[in-house]
Amino acid sequence: MTTFTVDQIGASLVVLAVVFAVAAFVRSRVGLLRDLFLPVSVIGGALALLLGPQVMGELTGGRSLVSAEVAAIWSRFPSLLINVIFAALMLGKTLPSIRGLWEASSGHVTLGYGLSFGQYAFGSLLAITILVPVFGMAPESAALLEVAFTGGHGTAAGLSGTFDELGVGYLADVALGLATIGLVGGIIVGSLLVRWAIASPRFTIARQEPLSRADDHDPGRLAAYDRPTEAPPTVGTPAPVTPATAAGTPVPAAAVGTPPTTKEDRGIAPLTIASVAIGLSIVVGWAILEGLRAVERALTGDDSIMGLMPLFPMTIIGGMLVQLAAVKAGVAGMIDRRRVNEISGLSLDVLLLTAIGTMSLAAIGANLGPIVLMSATAIAWSTFAVIVLARRLFRARWFENSLGDFGQSMGTIATGFMLMDMADPAHETGATESFGYKQLLFEPFVGGGLITAMAIPFIHAFGAGAMLVVSSIATVAVLGFGFRLARH
Repeated sequence: MTTFTVDQIGASLVVLAVVFAVAAFVRSRVGLLRDLFLPVSVIGGALALLLGPQVMGELTGGRSLVSAEVAAIWSRFPSLLINVIFAALMLGKTLPSIRGLWEASSGHVTLGYGLSFGQYAFGSLLAITILVPVFGMAPESAALLEVAFTGGHGTAAGLSGTFDELGVGYLADVALGLATIGLVGGIIVGSLLVRWAIASPRFTIARQEPLSRADDHDPGRLAAYDRPTEAPPTVGTPAPVTPATAAGTPVPAAAVGTPPTTKEDRGIAPLTIASVAIGLSIVVGWAILEGLRAVERALTGDDSIMGLMPLFPMTIIGGMLVQLAAVKAGVAGMIDRRRVNEISGLSLDVLLLTAIGTMSLAAIGANLGPIVLMSATAIAWSTFAVIVLARRLFRARWFENSLGDFGQSMGTIATGFMLMDMADPAHETGATESFGYKQLLFEPFVGGGLITAMAIPFIHAFGAGAMLVVSSIATVAVLGFGFRLARH
Protein backbone atom coordinates (compact mmCIF):
# COMPACT_ATOMS: atom_id res chain seq x y z
CA MET A 1 0.00 0.00 0.00
CA THR A 2 1.33 3.41 -0.96
CA THR A 3 2.02 5.76 1.92
CA PHE A 4 1.94 9.55 1.79
CA THR A 5 3.70 12.26 3.77
CA VAL A 6 1.93 14.93 5.81
CA ASP A 7 2.99 17.54 3.24
CA GLN A 8 1.46 15.50 0.40
CA ILE A 9 -1.83 15.08 2.27
CA GLY A 10 -1.87 18.79 3.12
CA ALA A 11 -1.28 19.72 -0.52
CA SER A 12 -4.14 17.46 -1.59
CA LEU A 13 -6.46 19.30 0.82
CA VAL A 14 -5.41 22.65 -0.67
CA VAL A 15 -6.20 21.35 -4.16
CA LEU A 16 -9.53 20.09 -2.82
CA ALA A 17 -10.38 23.58 -1.54
CA VAL A 18 -9.49 25.12 -4.92
CA VAL A 19 -11.69 22.62 -6.78
CA PHE A 20 -14.60 23.40 -4.44
CA ALA A 21 -14.15 27.12 -5.11
CA VAL A 22 -14.01 26.65 -8.89
CA ALA A 23 -17.05 24.36 -8.81
CA ALA A 24 -19.02 26.92 -6.79
CA PHE A 25 -18.15 29.58 -9.38
CA VAL A 26 -19.18 27.32 -12.26
CA ARG A 27 -22.50 26.53 -10.58
CA SER A 28 -23.22 30.22 -10.05
CA ARG A 29 -22.72 30.87 -13.78
CA VAL A 30 -24.43 27.82 -15.33
CA GLY A 31 -28.18 27.89 -14.85
CA LEU A 32 -28.69 24.28 -15.99
CA LEU A 33 -26.63 23.01 -13.08
CA ARG A 34 -28.77 24.98 -10.64
CA ASP A 35 -31.97 23.79 -12.32
CA LEU A 36 -30.84 20.19 -11.79
CA PHE A 37 -30.08 21.00 -8.12
CA LEU A 38 -26.62 19.55 -8.56
CA PRO A 39 -24.56 20.38 -5.47
CA VAL A 40 -21.12 21.96 -5.70
CA SER A 41 -19.53 18.69 -4.55
CA VAL A 42 -20.88 16.76 -7.56
CA ILE A 43 -19.82 19.48 -10.00
CA GLY A 44 -16.41 19.58 -8.35
CA GLY A 45 -16.07 15.81 -8.67
CA ALA A 46 -16.78 15.99 -12.40
CA LEU A 47 -14.23 18.80 -12.80
CA ALA A 48 -11.64 16.83 -10.83
CA LEU A 49 -12.23 13.78 -13.04
CA LEU A 50 -11.81 15.82 -16.23
CA LEU A 51 -8.72 17.64 -14.92
CA GLY A 52 -7.16 14.52 -13.42
CA PRO A 53 -4.84 11.81 -14.69
CA GLN A 54 -7.58 9.68 -16.27
CA VAL A 55 -8.74 12.34 -18.75
CA MET A 56 -6.44 15.36 -18.92
CA GLY A 57 -3.41 13.23 -18.06
CA GLU A 58 -4.14 10.85 -20.93
CA LEU A 59 -4.57 13.73 -23.38
CA THR A 60 -1.39 15.56 -22.36
CA GLY A 61 1.00 12.69 -21.84
CA GLY A 62 0.78 12.59 -18.06
CA ARG A 63 0.35 16.26 -17.13
CA SER A 64 -2.85 17.11 -15.27
CA LEU A 65 -4.04 19.87 -12.96
CA VAL A 66 -5.20 17.27 -10.44
CA SER A 67 -2.09 15.12 -10.20
CA ALA A 68 -2.02 11.34 -9.91
CA GLU A 69 -0.62 11.75 -6.41
CA VAL A 70 -3.53 13.96 -5.31
CA ALA A 71 -6.03 11.56 -6.91
CA ALA A 72 -4.43 8.63 -5.08
CA ILE A 73 -4.82 10.43 -1.75
CA TRP A 74 -8.39 11.46 -2.53
CA SER A 75 -9.31 7.87 -3.37
CA ARG A 76 -8.85 6.98 0.31
CA PHE A 77 -11.32 9.60 1.53
CA PRO A 78 -14.73 8.08 0.63
CA SER A 79 -14.28 4.84 2.58
CA LEU A 80 -13.15 6.86 5.61
CA LEU A 81 -15.67 9.69 5.52
CA ILE A 82 -18.72 7.43 5.20
CA ASN A 83 -17.89 6.32 8.75
CA VAL A 84 -18.05 9.93 9.93
CA ILE A 85 -21.44 10.48 8.29
CA PHE A 86 -23.00 7.43 9.91
CA ALA A 87 -21.33 7.93 13.29
CA ALA A 88 -22.95 11.38 13.38
CA LEU A 89 -26.51 10.19 12.71
CA MET A 90 -27.46 9.45 16.33
CA LEU A 91 -25.41 12.06 18.17
CA GLY A 92 -26.98 15.09 19.81
CA LYS A 93 -30.57 13.89 19.47
CA THR A 94 -33.15 11.92 21.40
CA LEU A 95 -32.75 8.25 20.54
CA PRO A 96 -35.79 6.26 19.40
CA SER A 97 -37.07 3.15 21.09
CA ILE A 98 -36.76 -0.23 19.34
CA ARG A 99 -40.38 0.09 18.25
CA GLY A 100 -39.82 3.66 17.13
CA LEU A 101 -36.73 2.58 15.19
CA TRP A 102 -38.73 -0.02 13.26
CA GLU A 103 -41.71 2.29 12.68
CA ALA A 104 -39.41 4.99 11.33
CA SER A 105 -37.40 2.70 9.04
CA SER A 106 -39.78 -0.12 8.04
CA GLY A 107 -40.62 1.43 4.66
CA HIS A 108 -36.93 1.90 3.90
CA VAL A 109 -36.11 -1.64 5.02
CA THR A 110 -38.74 -3.29 2.83
CA LEU A 111 -37.98 -1.10 -0.19
CA GLY A 112 -34.23 -1.59 0.24
CA TYR A 113 -34.47 -5.37 0.47
CA GLY A 114 -36.97 -5.45 -2.39
CA LEU A 115 -34.56 -3.49 -4.59
CA SER A 116 -31.61 -5.73 -3.68
CA PHE A 117 -33.41 -9.03 -4.16
CA GLY A 118 -34.89 -7.68 -7.39
CA GLN A 119 -31.38 -6.89 -8.62
CA TYR A 120 -30.42 -10.53 -8.02
CA ALA A 121 -33.55 -11.68 -9.86
CA PHE A 122 -33.02 -9.45 -12.89
CA GLY A 123 -29.29 -10.18 -12.90
CA SER A 124 -29.97 -13.91 -12.89
CA LEU A 125 -32.47 -13.56 -15.71
CA LEU A 126 -29.95 -11.61 -17.79
CA ALA A 127 -27.24 -14.18 -17.06
CA ILE A 128 -29.44 -17.09 -18.18
CA THR A 129 -30.79 -15.45 -21.34
CA ILE A 130 -28.02 -13.12 -22.59
CA LEU A 131 -24.85 -12.71 -20.53
CA VAL A 132 -23.77 -16.36 -20.53
CA PRO A 133 -25.00 -17.62 -23.94
CA VAL A 134 -24.36 -14.41 -25.96
CA PHE A 135 -21.42 -12.67 -24.29
CA GLY A 136 -19.80 -15.81 -22.85
CA MET A 137 -19.67 -14.47 -19.30
CA ALA A 138 -19.55 -16.72 -16.25
CA PRO A 139 -22.79 -17.61 -14.42
CA GLU A 140 -21.50 -15.67 -11.40
CA SER A 141 -22.30 -12.52 -13.40
CA ALA A 142 -25.84 -12.99 -12.06
CA ALA A 143 -24.69 -11.33 -8.82
CA LEU A 144 -23.17 -8.25 -10.43
CA LEU A 145 -26.22 -5.98 -10.32
CA GLU A 146 -26.51 -6.22 -6.54
CA VAL A 147 -22.76 -6.27 -5.92
CA ALA A 148 -22.08 -3.21 -8.09
CA PHE A 149 -25.21 -1.10 -7.72
CA THR A 150 -26.30 -1.63 -4.12
CA GLY A 151 -22.81 -2.57 -2.99
CA GLY A 152 -20.89 0.08 -4.93
CA HIS A 153 -17.19 0.42 -5.55
CA GLY A 154 -16.17 -0.73 -2.08
CA THR A 155 -18.08 -3.99 -2.26
CA ALA A 156 -17.00 -4.63 -5.86
CA ALA A 157 -13.35 -4.20 -4.88
CA GLY A 158 -13.77 -6.11 -1.63
CA LEU A 159 -15.18 -9.16 -3.40
CA SER A 160 -12.34 -9.33 -5.93
CA GLY A 161 -10.70 -12.07 -3.86
CA THR A 162 -13.89 -14.15 -4.01
CA PHE A 163 -14.08 -13.73 -7.79
CA ASP A 164 -10.41 -14.72 -8.09
CA GLU A 165 -10.89 -17.83 -5.94
CA LEU A 166 -13.73 -18.93 -8.22
CA GLY A 167 -11.67 -18.33 -11.35
CA VAL A 168 -13.73 -15.38 -12.62
CA GLY A 169 -11.52 -12.50 -11.53
CA TYR A 170 -12.44 -10.36 -14.54
CA LEU A 171 -15.95 -9.95 -13.06
CA ALA A 172 -14.45 -7.69 -10.39
CA ASP A 173 -13.43 -5.24 -13.13
CA VAL A 174 -16.89 -5.43 -14.67
CA ALA A 175 -18.40 -4.76 -11.24
CA LEU A 176 -16.23 -1.67 -10.83
CA GLY A 177 -17.36 -0.41 -14.25
CA LEU A 178 -21.00 -0.96 -13.29
CA ALA A 179 -20.47 0.80 -9.97
CA THR A 180 -19.04 3.78 -11.83
CA ILE A 181 -22.10 4.01 -14.07
CA GLY A 182 -24.34 3.52 -11.06
CA LEU A 183 -22.69 6.43 -9.28
CA VAL A 184 -23.11 8.82 -12.21
CA GLY A 185 -26.51 7.44 -13.22
CA GLY A 186 -27.84 7.73 -9.69
CA ILE A 187 -27.01 11.43 -9.60
CA ILE A 188 -28.35 12.22 -13.07
CA VAL A 189 -31.52 10.11 -12.93
CA GLY A 190 -32.15 11.06 -9.31
CA SER A 191 -31.90 14.75 -10.18
CA LEU A 192 -34.34 14.25 -13.03
CA LEU A 193 -36.74 12.49 -10.65
CA VAL A 194 -36.64 15.51 -8.34
CA ARG A 195 -37.38 17.80 -11.30
CA TRP A 196 -40.27 15.50 -12.28
CA ALA A 197 -41.71 15.64 -8.77
CA ILE A 198 -41.51 19.45 -8.67
CA ALA A 199 -43.27 19.73 -12.03
CA SER A 200 -45.94 17.14 -11.18
CA PRO A 201 -49.39 18.61 -10.39
CA ARG A 202 -50.41 15.49 -8.47
CA PHE A 203 -48.27 16.02 -5.38
CA THR A 204 -45.79 18.41 -3.82
CA ILE A 205 -42.50 17.77 -2.08
CA ALA A 206 -40.93 19.38 0.95
CA ARG A 207 -38.77 21.91 -0.93
CA GLN A 208 -41.93 23.44 -2.44
CA GLU A 209 -43.68 23.98 0.89
CA PRO A 210 -43.00 26.67 3.51
CA LEU A 211 -42.01 25.56 6.98
CA SER A 212 -44.67 25.61 9.68
CA ARG A 213 -44.16 26.21 13.38
CA ALA A 214 -44.53 22.46 14.01
CA ASP A 215 -42.00 21.52 11.32
CA ASP A 216 -39.30 24.09 12.04
CA HIS A 217 -36.65 22.81 14.44
CA ASP A 218 -34.19 25.69 14.10
CA PRO A 219 -33.90 27.35 17.56
CA GLY A 220 -32.85 30.63 15.94
CA ARG A 221 -36.24 31.00 14.22
CA LEU A 222 -38.72 29.57 16.71
CA ALA A 223 -39.49 32.78 18.59
CA ALA A 224 -40.60 34.54 15.40
CA TYR A 225 -43.57 32.18 15.06
CA ASP A 226 -44.83 33.30 18.48
CA ARG A 227 -45.05 37.00 17.50
CA PRO A 228 -48.57 37.45 16.05
CA THR A 229 -47.76 40.78 14.41
CA GLU A 230 -45.04 39.30 12.20
CA ALA A 231 -45.09 36.69 9.47
CA PRO A 232 -43.12 33.48 10.02
CA PRO A 233 -39.54 33.82 8.82
CA THR A 234 -38.48 32.53 5.43
CA VAL A 235 -36.20 29.49 5.55
CA GLY A 236 -32.64 30.66 5.29
CA THR A 237 -33.41 34.17 6.61
CA PRO A 238 -32.42 34.58 10.26
CA ALA A 239 -34.92 36.09 12.64
CA PRO A 240 -34.15 39.62 13.86
CA VAL A 241 -31.65 39.57 16.67
CA THR A 242 -33.49 40.95 19.69
CA PRO A 243 -33.36 40.00 23.36
CA ALA A 244 -36.35 37.72 22.70
CA THR A 245 -34.81 35.89 19.75
CA ALA A 246 -31.07 35.93 20.22
CA ALA A 247 -31.17 32.81 22.38
CA GLY A 248 -33.92 31.17 20.39
CA THR A 249 -36.53 31.47 23.19
CA PRO A 250 -38.35 34.42 24.80
CA VAL A 251 -36.83 35.97 27.92
CA PRO A 252 -38.65 37.78 30.73
CA ALA A 253 -39.08 41.52 30.23
CA ALA A 254 -37.19 42.20 33.44
CA ALA A 255 -34.14 40.60 31.94
CA VAL A 256 -33.93 43.08 29.07
CA GLY A 257 -31.03 45.43 29.60
CA THR A 258 -29.50 43.44 32.45
CA PRO A 259 -25.95 42.17 32.23
CA PRO A 260 -25.69 38.75 30.59
CA THR A 261 -25.22 35.75 32.81
CA THR A 262 -21.68 34.42 32.85
CA LYS A 263 -21.45 31.41 30.52
CA GLU A 264 -19.98 28.12 31.63
CA ASP A 265 -16.31 27.80 30.76
CA ARG A 266 -15.92 24.27 29.42
CA GLY A 267 -12.41 24.81 28.15
CA ILE A 268 -13.28 23.15 24.82
CA ALA A 269 -15.04 24.42 21.71
CA PRO A 270 -18.46 22.94 20.78
CA LEU A 271 -17.08 21.86 17.40
CA THR A 272 -14.28 20.00 19.16
CA ILE A 273 -16.76 18.24 21.43
CA ALA A 274 -18.78 17.13 18.40
CA SER A 275 -15.60 15.88 16.70
CA VAL A 276 -14.61 13.91 19.80
CA ALA A 277 -18.08 12.33 20.02
CA ILE A 278 -17.92 11.26 16.37
CA GLY A 279 -14.41 9.87 16.86
CA LEU A 280 -15.49 7.86 19.90
CA SER A 281 -18.50 6.52 17.95
CA ILE A 282 -16.18 5.26 15.20
CA VAL A 283 -13.89 3.63 17.77
CA VAL A 284 -16.83 1.86 19.43
CA GLY A 285 -18.14 0.70 16.04
CA TRP A 286 -14.69 -0.61 15.11
CA ALA A 287 -14.50 -2.53 18.40
CA ILE A 288 -17.89 -4.12 17.73
CA LEU A 289 -16.87 -5.16 14.23
CA GLU A 290 -13.56 -6.58 15.44
CA GLY A 291 -15.44 -8.51 18.10
CA LEU A 292 -17.76 -10.05 15.50
CA ARG A 293 -14.78 -10.99 13.35
CA ALA A 294 -13.12 -12.61 16.36
CA VAL A 295 -16.26 -14.64 17.08
CA GLU A 296 -16.36 -15.85 13.47
CA ARG A 297 -12.68 -16.81 13.58
CA ALA A 298 -13.27 -18.73 16.81
CA LEU A 299 -16.20 -20.62 15.28
CA THR A 300 -14.96 -21.23 11.72
CA GLY A 301 -11.23 -20.58 11.74
CA ASP A 302 -11.38 -17.45 9.57
CA ASP A 303 -13.41 -14.26 9.11
CA SER A 304 -14.30 -14.71 5.45
CA ILE A 305 -17.82 -13.38 6.03
CA MET A 306 -17.36 -10.63 8.63
CA GLY A 307 -14.11 -9.69 6.91
CA LEU A 308 -16.26 -8.33 4.05
CA MET A 309 -18.45 -6.34 6.42
CA PRO A 310 -17.89 -2.57 6.11
CA LEU A 311 -17.29 -0.50 9.24
CA PHE A 312 -19.87 2.24 8.78
CA PRO A 313 -23.03 0.27 9.80
CA MET A 314 -21.30 -0.43 13.11
CA THR A 315 -20.55 3.27 13.62
CA ILE A 316 -24.31 3.86 13.84
CA ILE A 317 -24.40 1.50 16.82
CA GLY A 318 -21.31 3.25 18.14
CA GLY A 319 -23.05 6.62 17.88
CA MET A 320 -26.10 5.29 19.72
CA LEU A 321 -23.92 3.90 22.52
CA VAL A 322 -21.93 7.13 22.84
CA GLN A 323 -25.15 9.17 22.96
CA LEU A 324 -26.61 6.83 25.59
CA ALA A 325 -23.44 7.09 27.65
CA ALA A 326 -23.58 10.90 27.41
CA VAL A 327 -27.20 10.87 28.60
CA LYS A 328 -26.35 8.58 31.54
CA ALA A 329 -23.40 10.78 32.47
CA GLY A 330 -25.50 13.93 32.29
CA VAL A 331 -23.34 15.55 29.60
CA ALA A 332 -25.56 14.98 26.55
CA GLY A 333 -26.25 18.72 26.40
CA MET A 334 -22.60 19.32 25.53
CA ILE A 335 -23.03 17.54 22.18
CA ASP A 336 -24.37 20.30 19.93
CA ARG A 337 -26.45 18.80 17.12
CA ARG A 338 -25.74 21.78 14.87
CA ARG A 339 -22.00 21.22 15.16
CA VAL A 340 -22.47 17.50 14.48
CA ASN A 341 -24.43 18.38 11.35
CA GLU A 342 -21.68 20.74 10.20
CA ILE A 343 -19.05 17.99 10.45
CA SER A 344 -21.35 15.49 8.75
CA GLY A 345 -22.16 17.96 5.97
CA LEU A 346 -18.50 18.69 5.32
CA SER A 347 -17.75 14.97 5.24
CA LEU A 348 -20.56 14.36 2.75
CA ASP A 349 -19.35 17.14 0.44
CA VAL A 350 -15.77 15.88 0.47
CA LEU A 351 -16.90 12.26 0.04
CA LEU A 352 -18.96 13.06 -3.06
CA LEU A 353 -16.28 15.19 -4.71
CA THR A 354 -13.46 12.72 -4.12
CA ALA A 355 -15.54 9.63 -5.02
CA ILE A 356 -16.60 11.09 -8.35
CA GLY A 357 -13.21 12.65 -9.03
CA THR A 358 -11.32 9.37 -8.61
CA MET A 359 -13.71 6.76 -10.02
CA SER A 360 -12.18 4.38 -12.55
CA LEU A 361 -12.92 4.87 -16.24
CA ALA A 362 -10.70 2.06 -17.57
CA ALA A 363 -12.95 -0.84 -16.52
CA ILE A 364 -15.87 0.37 -18.61
CA GLY A 365 -14.37 -0.09 -22.09
CA ALA A 366 -13.44 -3.76 -21.89
CA ASN A 367 -16.98 -5.09 -21.33
CA LEU A 368 -19.07 -2.28 -22.75
CA GLY A 369 -21.95 -4.37 -24.12
CA PRO A 370 -22.77 -6.28 -20.93
CA ILE A 371 -22.21 -3.17 -18.84
CA VAL A 372 -24.70 -1.12 -20.88
CA LEU A 373 -27.30 -3.90 -20.71
CA MET A 374 -26.94 -4.45 -16.97
CA SER A 375 -26.83 -0.73 -16.24
CA ALA A 376 -30.04 -0.07 -18.17
CA THR A 377 -31.77 -2.89 -16.29
CA ALA A 378 -30.62 -1.68 -12.87
CA ILE A 379 -31.55 1.95 -13.54
CA ALA A 380 -34.99 0.96 -14.85
CA TRP A 381 -35.67 -1.23 -11.79
CA SER A 382 -34.65 1.47 -9.31
CA THR A 383 -36.66 4.14 -11.14
CA PHE A 384 -39.72 1.87 -11.22
CA ALA A 385 -39.34 1.38 -7.47
CA VAL A 386 -39.51 5.14 -6.84
CA ILE A 387 -42.40 5.91 -9.19
CA VAL A 388 -44.58 2.84 -8.58
CA LEU A 389 -43.56 0.90 -5.46
CA ALA A 390 -42.57 3.63 -3.02
CA ARG A 391 -46.00 5.25 -2.70
CA ARG A 392 -47.34 1.88 -1.55
CA LEU A 393 -44.54 1.26 0.97
CA PHE A 394 -44.36 4.60 2.81
CA ARG A 395 -47.28 5.90 4.83
CA ALA A 396 -46.19 9.53 4.36
CA ARG A 397 -43.73 11.53 2.23
CA TRP A 398 -43.17 8.58 -0.08
CA PHE A 399 -41.13 10.52 -2.64
CA GLU A 400 -38.67 12.15 -0.23
CA ASN A 401 -38.15 8.84 1.59
CA SER A 402 -37.72 6.75 -1.54
CA LEU A 403 -34.87 8.90 -2.87
CA GLY A 404 -32.49 7.59 -0.22
CA ASP A 405 -33.15 3.99 -1.19
CA PHE A 406 -32.90 4.89 -4.88
CA GLY A 407 -29.47 6.44 -4.34
CA GLN A 408 -28.28 3.48 -2.29
CA SER A 409 -29.53 1.02 -4.90
CA MET A 410 -27.43 2.91 -7.45
CA GLY A 411 -24.18 2.40 -5.61
CA THR A 412 -23.68 4.96 -2.85
CA ILE A 413 -25.48 5.91 0.32
CA ALA A 414 -24.04 9.38 -0.18
CA THR A 415 -26.10 9.71 -3.37
CA GLY A 416 -29.19 8.84 -1.38
CA PHE A 417 -28.45 11.56 1.15
CA MET A 418 -27.77 14.07 -1.63
CA LEU A 419 -31.07 13.34 -3.40
CA MET A 420 -33.04 13.57 -0.16
CA ASP A 421 -31.35 16.91 0.47
CA MET A 422 -32.51 18.10 -2.98
CA ALA A 423 -36.13 17.21 -2.21
CA ASP A 424 -36.06 18.21 1.46
CA PRO A 425 -33.33 20.86 1.97
CA ALA A 426 -34.65 21.87 5.40
CA HIS A 427 -34.71 18.21 6.56
CA GLU A 428 -38.25 18.64 7.88
CA THR A 429 -39.70 15.28 6.78
CA GLY A 430 -37.48 13.00 8.88
CA ALA A 431 -36.48 11.06 5.75
CA THR A 432 -32.76 11.45 6.43
CA GLU A 433 -33.02 10.06 9.96
CA SER A 434 -35.26 7.12 9.05
CA PHE A 435 -33.00 6.27 6.11
CA GLY A 436 -30.08 6.22 8.53
CA TYR A 437 -31.96 3.94 10.95
CA LYS A 438 -32.56 1.53 8.08
CA GLN A 439 -28.85 0.77 7.76
CA LEU A 440 -28.84 -1.10 11.09
CA LEU A 441 -31.19 -3.69 9.56
CA PHE A 442 -29.86 -3.53 6.01
CA GLU A 443 -26.09 -3.18 5.67
CA PRO A 444 -25.13 -6.23 7.75
CA PHE A 445 -26.87 -8.43 5.19
CA VAL A 446 -27.04 -6.91 1.68
CA GLY A 447 -25.09 -4.27 -0.22
CA GLY A 448 -21.82 -5.72 1.02
CA GLY A 449 -23.00 -7.80 3.97
CA LEU A 450 -23.68 -11.46 4.69
CA ILE A 451 -26.10 -12.17 1.82
CA THR A 452 -23.90 -10.35 -0.70
CA ALA A 453 -20.88 -12.36 0.41
CA MET A 454 -22.78 -15.66 0.17
CA ALA A 455 -24.53 -14.98 -3.16
CA ILE A 456 -21.49 -15.55 -5.39
CA PRO A 457 -20.55 -18.95 -3.87
CA PHE A 458 -24.25 -19.90 -4.01
CA ILE A 459 -24.45 -19.14 -7.74
CA HIS A 460 -21.16 -20.98 -8.32
CA ALA A 461 -22.53 -24.07 -6.56
CA PHE A 462 -26.16 -24.12 -7.74
CA GLY A 463 -26.26 -21.94 -10.85
CA ALA A 464 -27.98 -18.74 -11.93
CA GLY A 465 -31.31 -20.58 -12.31
CA ALA A 466 -31.43 -21.40 -8.61
CA MET A 467 -30.61 -17.80 -7.76
CA LEU A 468 -33.41 -16.61 -10.07
CA VAL A 469 -35.96 -18.75 -8.21
CA VAL A 470 -34.77 -17.84 -4.71
CA SER A 471 -34.39 -14.11 -5.37
CA SER A 472 -37.74 -13.82 -7.19
CA ILE A 473 -39.56 -15.42 -4.26
CA ALA A 474 -37.69 -13.17 -1.82
CA THR A 475 -38.53 -10.03 -3.83
CA VAL A 476 -42.24 -10.79 -3.96
CA ALA A 477 -42.34 -11.78 -0.27
CA VAL A 478 -40.54 -8.66 0.99
CA LEU A 479 -42.54 -6.22 -1.13
CA GLY A 480 -45.81 -7.97 -0.29
CA PHE A 481 -44.99 -7.70 3.41
CA GLY A 482 -44.14 -4.03 2.95
CA PHE A 483 -47.43 -3.27 1.16
CA ARG A 484 -49.42 -4.97 3.91
CA LEU A 485 -47.43 -3.21 6.63
CA ALA A 486 -48.04 0.21 5.09
CA ARG A 487 -51.80 -0.41 4.84
CA HIS A 488 -52.13 -1.39 8.48
